[in-house]
Amino acid sequence: MNNESRLNKIIESIRSSLESNNHFAALTSSLILIDICAKVHEPFERENNKRYKKWIDDILITKINYPTDYLSSSNIWFLRCAMMHEGSTDPTLNKSYQKFGNKQVRDIVPTIFPKDFDDKFLVAYQGEQYPTLFFDLIYFCEMILIAASDWIVDNIKDVDEANLNLFSMGYTLYDKNSKLLIFRS
Repeated sequence: MNNESRLNKIIESIRSSLESNNHFAALTSSLILIDICAKVHEPFERENNKRYKKWIDDILITKINYPTDYLSSSNIWFLRCAMMHEGSTDPTLNKSYQKFGNKQVRDIVPTIFPKDFDDKFLVAYQGEQYPTLFFDLIYFCEMILIAASDWIVDNIKDVDEANLNLFSMGYTLYDKNSKLLIFRS
């Protein structure tokens, strides 16, 4: 299976998570998808945070129709770190956030807004030094999926030639002699 097929399987998995209201899986997988695309987008950048933020600035932010200064590549990076390392959406858990976060927030809260609610991102001051950013989780994940899908099509040669060791599954079955066979997809 080539890189394009594996990336499309990840995209399908995120869509399936959204459809089944598995919001944690959808958000974490979407944030990981950015990591994968960023690695192909900036293959010679050794610092993960720099290539991650560059992909967001170059690709994702251009797709989001509801811009807010608080939805910056830096805040998305720190959201990713909080989700991956702490299982949280609070970027302030990372000690580097106070130093490197731009347009700092007290917390980033994934939210399910009503379908007829026009705003996709809300910034609310709750008596703290920094505001809380509420974002429409479904919209955010869908924008990542659109951005990644379009980017894959536009960069198919780079995607398929990239030296990636993407997630794949091993499937098992017994042959007629009861030997276990393992196939990797």
